[in-house]
Amino acid sequence: MQWSPEDSLVVFSKIERLAIGVLLVLILLGSTSGYWLPQFWPKEVKSMDDRIAFQAEIGEWEVRNQRLIDSLAGVKAARDQRYADNREKWNRPRRNTSPSKRTWPTRKAETVSIDYSIPMPALESVDANSVDTNVLFRMGVPPKIARRWVKFRERGGNFVRKEDIGKLYGMPDSTLNRILPYLKTPDLKEKRAFPKKKPVIVDVNSSSSEELQEVRGIGAYSAERIIEYRKKLGGFISLAQVAETPGLRDSTFLKVKDQLTIVQQEPRLIRINQFSKDQLAKHPYISWKQAEIIILNRRNHGNYRSREDLLATIVLDTATVDRLMPYLDFVD
Repeated sequence: MQWSPEDSLVVFSKIERLAIGVLLVLILLGSTSGYWLPQFWPKEVKSMDDRIAFQAEIGEWEVRNQRLIDSLAGVKAARDQRYADNREKWNRPRRNTSPSKRTWPTRKAETVSIDYSIPMPALESVDANSVDTNVLFRMGVPPKIARRWVKFRERGGNFVRKEDIGKLYGMPDSTLNRILPYLKTPDLKEKRAFPKKKPVIVDVNSSSSEELQEVRGIGAYSAERIIEYRKKLGGFISLAQVAETPGLRDSTFLKVKDQLTIVQQEPRLIRINQFSKDQLAKHPYISWKQAEIIILNRRNHGNYRSREDLLATIVLDTATVDRLMPYLDFVD
């Protein structure tokens, strides 16, 4: 019996057979691509120098990586060591430093020889402003308090009331209560008086520092400040200018103004048409910015001739111009 395609259970059409053939070819090509693909796209073969450079680069990277690892290990070891040291310090038994347990170095008590041949003074017979240390020692005053007592008087101090003894530094209340009955009320007539300055009249325009210090209320500091301000100003025109002295208190000026006088004399003039900016700014009544504008206005509009020319600069108000007028010289 002859076989025919109709007798097969599976029948493929012509298109299906073609597709199966193409699929088998693709499978065959894919399985052998490892062989024939490199033939079309050959790999780039690196030279020996490139390989050596690449190996050197890898070696440098390994060295740097090892250095980093060693550095981190060193930091960790140092941190662990500090932690261990601190831990040992924390675990160390501490000394009790509370106030109740604290011990202070003790000073040896000062011993003095007391002259017992000196009789104890009678009640209300000792003058606190004239008693000496021997009597104080006999009365039982501690040596350091007795020396402080006498030293206070030697520096010009006086006790107005006998209770003022208690103001001495370190005077124990027990000692004060024991010696108060022996002290008498100090005689105010015997109070030591400090030398007072005689009232004088001083010319502030010509006086030196020593002459100014003869005025009651003016010391070395105030005298130097007045003289310094007088030089910058060019001389005082009125006593009110003395009150402008930097560092001189208003209360001090009110105390000394009756002892000051001004002998009229020509002040040092400001040549407004010739002075530079630095020279103008040295005067107390002219600031640096005002001096700059005065010079600029003089350069643009010509020399100054009168008070009105200065007012035209706008930078100087009427009060400032009036204070400056006695010091100005309008000569070209």
